[in-house]
Amino acid sequence: MRREGFDKERDRLFSVGDLLDRGPNSEECMALLDEPWFFTVLGNHEYMMINALKNSDEFDKWCVEFGRWARWVEASRLDEWLSKLVDIPISLTLNSGGYSVGICHAEPDGQNWT
Repeated sequence: MRREGFDKERDRLFSVGDLLDRGPNSEECMALLDEPWFFTVLGNHEYMMINALKNSDEFDKWCVEFGRWARWVEASRLDEWLSKLVDIPISLTLNSGGYSVGICHAEPDGQNWT
């Protein structure tokens, strides 16, 4: 973002999901949800975290397979993230300059976007 001259006052960053479980900085990536210039759609890893936090039987399984980092995060912080994750849309549509761009995490099942 620095290299591209990203300006938090003017620019916007759009993400296709999987903010977590994809490297050592999951907590830092989750902090992006608090930034007014950051927009994301729900990825499968956010979905798995939601499921794990809503269903205690799934939490240990998720931690072993993907969310090892979450074992050291305070429960109140995980609850805070859960409240934010459940509001993330599965897709976004950007309209600009006479055209539209659809943003989603992966190929939308059964959708014809042509």
